[in-house]
Amino acid sequence: MRPEEAVRDVEFIKTLVAGTRRTSGEVAPWLLLWGIIWIVGFSLPLAGVKGAALGRAWMWLDLAGAAGSFLIGWRRGGPIPYVWKGILWSWAVLLAAALAAQAALPRVVRPDLLVRPDGLVYAVIWVLLPGLAYLQAGFFAGRDLALLGAWLITVAAAGLALPFPWSHALYAVAGGGGMLAAALLLRREGR
Repeated sequence: MRPEEAVRDVEFIKTLVAGTRRTSGEVAPWLLLWGIIWIVGFSLPLAGVKGAALGRAWMWLDLAGAAGSFLIGWRRGGPIPYVWKGILWSWAVLLAAALAAQAALPRVVRPDLLVRPDGLVYAVIWVLLPGLAYLQAGFFAGRDLALLGAWLITVAAAGLALPFPWSHALYAVAGGGGMLAAALLLRREGR
């Protein structure tokens, strides 16, 4: 290899690394939004919200998150970066799998393990799903997202060992707080 080819290859690698950082940094607004939603939603049981009321609260939080996500994307403008098109499709598959698992769980697992005042099994699914999604996204869009995914998977597993309401406190602080911390770090790195 000639020196000028080596220099060209190094410049190309620098461009790829910069693009990956920029792509990861573009996720920061969504992480901020969903980190706040997780902190609020998973803190509700600590305030005494349980059962159907908790389910309704999460429904409204999820709808607000979906609307906020749409607005962030709309304000961002421009085309979706190529790498995120594939990631979003794979996330849709993960979401469908999680919904199928949630529907199938009552047929596979003893109902007394699922129908608990804390809804822990369902909570674990919805902490584990984003963990898997960010871990997968990290393979394409940067190490930082993979680390966030691994963190959320760890938080989901740790929550299984805690009694109610401490499991939800962990999901609020470590899960939602982890998203906020990742958003701030990615935003700083993406600039």
